Amino acid sequence: MVISQNDSKIGRFSADFVKGCAPLTVNLTVNDSFGNIVRQYIYEDGSRVTNDTFHTFTVADTFNIIQVVQSQLPRTDTLEVIVYDPATPTFEIFNCSLNRARILPTTDFPYDFYRVYFENDSLTVLPNQVSEIMNFSNSAVKLIRLRGFFNNARNNCGEVSFNFNPIDNIDIPIISDFTAIQHCLNLSAIDLDVTITPAVRHLLEVSTDQINFEVIDTISDVSSINVTDIPINSETICVRIVAIDDCDNTRIESQVICDNSLSTQIPIVNDVTATFTIANTLSLDWVASPIIPINYEITRALRDESFSIFALSERNSFSNSETYDGQRVFDFRIVPIDSCGNQANSSILTRPIFLRAERNSTNNYDFEWNNYLGWQNGQTGVTYELEILGEGNSVNNSIPITNNSFTRNIGRDNGTRFRVKGMDNNRNRQVFSNIIVLEQENEILTPTAFTPNGDGVNDVFGPIVTDDVENFEMLIFNRWGEVIFVSRSRLIGWDGKDQRGNAQNGTYTYKISFNEENGNIFNQTGTFVLIK
Repeated sequence: MVISQNDSKIGRFSADFVKGCAPLTVNLTVNDSFGNIVRQYIYEDGSRVTNDTFHTFTVADTFNIIQVVQSQLPRTDTLEVIVYDPATPTFEIFNCSLNRARILPTTDFPYDFYRVYFENDSLTVLPNQVSEIMNFSNSAVKLIRLRGFFNNARNNCGEVSFNFNPIDNIDIPIISDFTAIQHCLNLSAIDLDVTITPAVRHLLEVSTDQINFEVIDTISDVSSINVTDIPINSETICVRIVAIDDCDNTRIESQVICDNSLSTQIPIVNDVTATFTIANTLSLDWVASPIIPINYEITRALRDESFSIFALSERNSFSNSETYDGQRVFDFRIVPIDSCGNQANSSILTRPIFLRAERNSTNNYDFEWNNYLGWQNGQTGVTYELEILGEGNSVNNSIPITNNSFTRNIGRDNGTRFRVKGMDNNRNRQVFSNIIVLEQENEILTPTAFTPNGDGVNDVFGPIVTDDVENFEMLIFNRWGEVIFVSRSRLIGWDGKDQRGNAQNGTYTYKISFNEENGNIFNQTGTFVLIK
């Protein structure tokens, strides 16, 4: 027995269709020579046994039709039937010049072929293959139908109808805007705004030398394009759009537009602003790298020591909540790292201004600070001021300073908070040191000069001190630092004499100390002039 395509497994019966779209009606034909005996059929799992030789399958599935013949061995024979949902075809259609077009079915569905109907004609096209040329009589809107088919099956599967506008000419593509965004040393993204002919296949081509172009995408019916992860190896990336006439395979090219701002290496951070906030925390800011997204590795070292990783920042800024007192000088370097792991060289050395002060006598402090490093011009062109802050951190006074160390008596300053401000030579940028808080101490009044000439006026040098102090001591020093007078009573001052008699005119130094009523030890040092 010769078994045809639609015959059962052992050839006892056949069906007119074994594949198609739901609802699918099949009619069976008996092929055996058993004569006048009963033949029964089961068409679906769980369905009743029937003598009918026809059945309609209403849902998509794979079915086994079972024929049962009680008087024969084997008693059963089977035939597989596959039923599909009538999927609507999807497609792309490409306009050509001279009122022509081609269509490409794109349905992810096992249709054996498609039929496209247009005007008074039709064409057969295979899945994922471009059709033959469709010729239209003119440029008026046309109704087109696309239907899916199975071989040797009923014509009841999915169909789509749409209006299509043929064209006489394909316009030259126009790129109206182009931006390249480098998000990795060797990868870039591009954004384009374009004007292209509708329903025409276009190629997006990229070049790094304006000569050799590579197709990176196929587009149609868009006004903007974004493509990521484009490999690059130069500072230039160029693009063009090419319209394809799919009927005769001709190319219509747009203008070429280039971006020359790409980097072949990650730029070094070479300009950093490092400043302290009012809360004495450090803030670092620098110019963002043109390669984005990017991480910045922040390294830190005690002055002139080895650097180690301190923090990571995803932005071109970093704020450190650590409080700095100025006693230790830290250096910083910024290392950019792109999203592909490529790493730049370290930035120029950045050294914020660290200010510290040490008390040497009553209200006299030795101030010390370092020059700012971080701007491209280095230490040159940076000027400095000592700022004295009052209530609400308002600046009560600004004093120009040139030396990195100086001594200042803060007893008459209107404020107890001090910081150094650095400014570039154009005074466009400024940085601040950490703020130090210095307590003003009570000072005793002493004359700045006295005249021990015996006239009864200002003949004795001594302080004005209340009578509730203890362990009073006043020392008088000559210009060579020698002690020439000692008093251990607040009531006894210096009469201008030393071991040799009357002291010479000139400047002398005093040092006064005593215990205050609250137990604190008071110390005050100063100078005065002896005049006869």
